[in-house]
Amino acid sequence: MKGCAPWRVRAAAESIGNARFLPVMSLEHVKTRVAFNLPIGQNQGGRYPLTQADARTEAAEFMRWDAPRLREAGEDAGRRSALARILASEAAWELARAAMTTRGGWALGTEYHVERKLRESTVLPIATTNGLSADGETE
Repeated sequence: MKGCAPWRVRAAAESIGNARFLPVMSLEHVKTRVAFNLPIGQNQGGRYPLTQADARTEAAEFMRWDAPRLREAGEDAGRRSALARILASEAAWELARAAMTTRGGWALGTEYHVERKLRESTVLPIATTNGLSADGETE
């Protein structure tokens, strides 16, 4: 794990992008969808998974930017880039699942892009744990 594997940082960046997109789609829905005469966003249980995953996304974002900084300073950035990739891919996966749960059956509609982000978020945690990046590069 010596050095900063660029694909780890790229995989983290892709996951962070997915993770940033999904809450926007979910929050829009929870503000407008009404069940039992209340917007579903007023139920804390609907926001909690989004908030937890958003916290992980923020942590991954800091690590993603810290890995290149460490490398430029001549330090070993391998661990930091690996942790950024793990945190980001898991946060994106959690947010994709939360978005699917929040939207219900409507999440499968291609016009919302939630199902596509779920597929993309599924690949990164699996592919990168085997030493492969999402674009097929090896470590």
